[in-house]
Amino acid sequence: MNKKYDGIGETHRKTKLLLRTIKLPCIRIYILLSYLKVWLKFLLRIILLILPLILTIPSIIYISDNTLVLFPNPGYSNQIEASTSPNSSIENFLIDSKRIAFSYILKEEPGGMPMPYSSLVIWLTRENTFFDLSGYDYLSLEIEKATTGKVVIFIKTFEKGVSKPEKFEGITLRHNEFTLSITPGISGYNIHINDFLTPDWWFSLMHVPWDKRFKESFKHVSALDFQFIHRSDDPPDGKVQSFIVRNIAFHKSYPFYYIILNIITVLYCILIAASLVINRRSSPSQHHYWDSIMMKIMGLIKEYKVPPLKKLQYRQRELENYADNELTRIMKYLEEHYPDPEISTTLISAETGIPRSHITELIRSEYDCSCRQLINRIRITEAKRLLKTTDRRILEIALEVGFNDISTFNRCFKHGEGISPRQYRARR
Repeated sequence: MNKKYDGIGETHRKTKLLLRTIKLPCIRIYILLSYLKVWLKFLLRIILLILPLILTIPSIIYISDNTLVLFPNPGYSNQIEASTSPNSSIENFLIDSKRIAFSYILKEEPGGMPMPYSSLVIWLTRENTFFDLSGYDYLSLEIEKATTGKVVIFIKTFEKGVSKPEKFEGITLRHNEFTLSITPGISGYNIHINDFLTPDWWFSLMHVPWDKRFKESFKHVSALDFQFIHRSDDPPDGKVQSFIVRNIAFHKSYPFYYIILNIITVLYCILIAASLVINRRSSPSQHHYWDSIMMKIMGLIKEYKVPPLKKLQYRQRELENYADNELTRIMKYLEEHYPDPEISTTLISAETGIPRSHITELIRSEYDCSCRQLINRIRITEAKRLLKTTDRRILEIALEVGFNDISTFNRCFKHGEGISPRQYRARR
């Protein structure tokens, strides 16, 4: 594995082994410093890997908090209302989980009342508290259908000293107006919040002097109002108009520092990935790394003159292994009793006092064969000697060395020597 080290656990194990083996103070210090170096590199690599995650935490927090969805949002669905001027009518008003469908008919108002209208309002006030939109930058709309060419959108705010707190929905709320032109074929619209301006008629109606007409801060928002107004001297045509919207939300723009932070994070991740690839190709393996340390340690040992130890004089004790003693007893018994046709591990165990399983284990360990194979090997060896040195018949020799019949003897002999007893005797 072409890594500078194959794991901090392996490094720890090898360091303990070196410290246990080498007792020279200077070398032990060098080993500890080398171990500390590996640990520091390991921790640095971990820090470099998790740093991008730390850098992305502010981005994740910002993304999760940069959008206020008014629809679809169950928290505001019950605060959507529809209304019209007295003589106009609402034909359909439907709210489900996917859209707000609103259809209406505008009719000329009696008594010359100007500008008949229909209105779709989302109230943002809760328990007499207002909504703060000062941190948001634009309003986004996804419109599925709009038969009218224009929609007048109001962001209504509470104006201190002018608006009446006991009736927020009244004309006393400050009207910040934007007229949206609906383009056929386009469903998404983004409107910057600074494009919502208070018309002069509202300041005049509320008798707000010129020196008090400040720019709206949108800190005390009461409602978002979509109004469909007939602004013409001609009477309305009396046809059904429809407006269907799928999404309404306020958004915050990404600040400059947020963009810079994300660019730095991306570049950092690219550099880390490149450095890991280069390091993997060029760094020595764990084996080579510890070899270099051992070479330095051996150099330090050569420079360090260790006084020679005096050789101790004493009389050595001669002790035989238990296994060797038991094997000697087994072989001594086999040497004397191998011609016995009834010999077996049970008989050997009874005569030597060694368990049958242990007899098999000792013979297997020493001769790499079973007890029966070892007995036959001894018998065949003796049979070969007799075939060469005597003129006895093959059957007599077979019975003499412990075989019960000539066929078993011939089979075992040929298995061990590759030729029959008769062919073996003919070669002498």
